[in-house]
Amino acid sequence: MPDANFMSSNIARYPKGSVIAAANDPNIKNMFFILQGSAGVYKNFKLGDEVMLKVLNKGDFWGEFALFLNMDYRESLVALADTVVLIITRRNLSEFLAAQPDVAVNIVENICRRLSVAETELLKLTGAHGKPEASRGSKIFPEGHGSYELPLTNENEVLQEESSTCPLCGHIFSILFLISSRLRLDRIDPDKRTRYKEIEPLYYEVITCPSCFYSAQSDRFSTVSKKLSDGVNKKIGPYKLDMYVKTGLERDTFTVFAGYYLAVLCAEVCFDQYQMIAAGLWQKISRLYQDAGDNNLFLYASQKSLDNYLYSYEHFNISPQHMPQYCYVIGDLYARTGDIENARKFFYMAKTNPAITQQLKRDADIRMEELKTLKKD
Repeated sequence: MPDANFMSSNIARYPKGSVIAAANDPNIKNMFFILQGSAGVYKNFKLGDEVMLKVLNKGDFWGEFALFLNMDYRESLVALADTVVLIITRRNLSEFLAAQPDVAVNIVENICRRLSVAETELLKLTGAHGKPEASRGSKIFPEGHGSYELPLTNENEVLQEESSTCPLCGHIFSILFLISSRLRLDRIDPDKRTRYKEIEPLYYEVITCPSCFYSAQSDRFSTVSKKLSDGVNKKIGPYKLDMYVKTGLERDTFTVFAGYYLAVLCAEVCFDQYQMIAAGLWQKISRLYQDAGDNNLFLYASQKSLDNYLYSYEHFNISPQHMPQYCYVIGDLYARTGDIENARKFFYMAKTNPAITQQLKRDADIRMEELKTLKKD
């Protein structure tokens, strides 16, 4: 928080609904630091087709391009509640940065991130990459990750485009929401992967903010606190400069893979017993590689999933009703990675658990018989 002496002479209060800064106002070139309340960044404010692009909360800032580059505001900043802001001007900038050097670093990181996104978009539009869009890479992917094209069907009748707000940075963006009631079951694979006739839900499960890159599965995305934003930024910071994700109907294969890898990193910061979440995420990443036809990384992700499932099995309390399924999944992952003895062990633990369903028991029996054949061969 900025120095108290500096704050006392540079604070302004805005009631709910008032305009803090108007788009294209040539007379104001300030930056605003939110001390209390919240503010919305609007495009076309009160022009009939207004859109709120972002929500700013306590600790957020806005207007750095106007302050540093003398640019007109492209959007309007409007108080969403009774809001108190610290006004940073050219005249008091040096005093502010001397009193709060951490904010200076935050501002530089924010500007660099925006420039990176803009540069990536420019290269994409001009074709300067010199390679297909599907081959975009990132340091977040393991060695050997290649150029894939998953069969995404973004304009399917089971998908609905909606807006989502990032709980960490307040950015508003489009997502594709899966209407589960419209799905039609096709089959269930031996590893318990459910297949549907219309679409693969796996490709739409993870939501990724295109601004700060916080990622999580849709049922967990909005459950985290803004207090975790610094931890998330530190965790995924090394990957931001080569990261560019597409949202809504533009969702692509790169975004699907990147979203899952980002979600694994974010889970460690955002959730207790994150290994349980990581286990499921790695299992789903393995299925992405299965669909992409990459057997090496399919096995790599399967091993990662197994490691996290085993850690969870050994360190956390698994509920009795979930234990048979847990043992079955571990058995399947052992079978994938070639450990037949441990695979049989966990399938047996699943089938002899009192809480197992008849269907899962039959499946475990079938898998154990298959493993007997493999062992003989």
